[in-house]
Amino acid sequence: MVSAQWERPVVNDLLSEHVPLIAALPAAERALLWDAAQVASAPAGTTLFNEGDLGDCLLIVVEGEVEIVKAAGTPDERLLALRGPGDFIGEMSLLFPAHARSATARVRQPALLVEIGRTYFLELLHRQPALAIGILRDVVVRLRDSDNATIRDLHARNQQLAQALADLRAAQQELLQQQKVEQELQTARRIQESLLPETLPVVPGWNIAAHWEPARAVGGDFYDVVTLPEGHWGIVIGDVTDKGVPAALLMAMTRTVLRATAGGLSPATTLARANDLLLPDMPPRMFVTCQYLVLEPDTGQVTVANAGHPLPLHRSTTGVRELRVTGMPLGLLPGMTYEELTLTVAPGEQLLLVSDGIIEAHDRHGEMFGVPRLRALLAELPDDAPLEAFCAAKTRFSGPEQEQEDDVTLFRLARLEKQAI
Repeated sequence: MVSAQWERPVVNDLLSEHVPLIAALPAAERALLWDAAQVASAPAGTTLFNEGDLGDCLLIVVEGEVEIVKAAGTPDERLLALRGPGDFIGEMSLLFPAHARSATARVRQPALLVEIGRTYFLELLHRQPALAIGILRDVVVRLRDSDNATIRDLHARNQQLAQALADLRAAQQELLQQQKVEQELQTARRIQESLLPETLPVVPGWNIAAHWEPARAVGGDFYDVVTLPEGHWGIVIGDVTDKGVPAALLMAMTRTVLRATAGGLSPATTLARANDLLLPDMPPRMFVTCQYLVLEPDTGQVTVANAGHPLPLHRSTTGVRELRVTGMPLGLLPGMTYEELTLTVAPGEQLLLVSDGIIEAHDRHGEMFGVPRLRALLAELPDDAPLEAFCAAKTRFSGPEQEQEDDVTLFRLARLEKQAI
């Protein structure tokens, strides 16, 4: 604070105007008060005293505004009250010896203050009991207001704590639910993996390989190998629309239906019967794309039927071509018929079956991996390249930061070169 030069009549008038307890004092007492008091001015932001300081004076606000705060300068700072013209500040620490300031006083608006020391203040109270009673009455009112404010603050804090506790419990329940869902998804994945062939058959003169990579914990892609009469093999690759648990359930149903209808029938007839069996129980807006091949290992003859699935790729000495065989996906319309295509896979040639997860992968610019890129990759990779090489090429194309968009499945039938005797 800065000492201020004010004329006595001016301050007397201000005190008489704003402080009724001072105005009620006899003129002689007011004169003594003026002689004992100091007048000071304080700019905004000035700390008059800090919480915990020992009180040595009483302050009377003549002009301006002073805020009384707890825990000043900390994250828990809280405004208790505002004191304006005519208000006393610091009287409690003077009434009780060795009593520390219970809060911090800080100037909010430039203030003019009258400061009265402890000794004179206590003498004044002894001489003027009415002043002491008035100050005590004011203290009681302030304490009551402070208690009410504290109660309101505690109530608000209790509500905040109750809400925080409720939020914590809700978050805990959500976490437990997420963990439960994660466990269920892991169980569903194990079940789904158990529906795929545990091992692929060892067929003399052939190399058979498969790769399955769902975009989520469970997916809609699948493949299967079925033992047929006369040493033939049925090979299925399929893709259920959508991803996740609904697709996985439909995948399991489709696999079961295809296995039940595959024995001894042509690929086209097998798909037609599977379509009619699946259609009544097909969920809305869902269907299954599928390819079914029958392999005669000894001759290398392969018969293919297709239900809306990406076309198989045939790699031969003349290059890589798509096998143009088409048909409607399973589960869309009743009474569907399907085309068949028969070819002979010569030694050193191979067939590659894929789901659309690799063809329709996009890079960060929105460009699609596409069939031409897949054909070129099949042409350049070694005969015995692992199928993971196709997935690695897709990842390089999309970028490692890109999330996998769809399930990816690849199945390869490679006829081995005959060994010279």
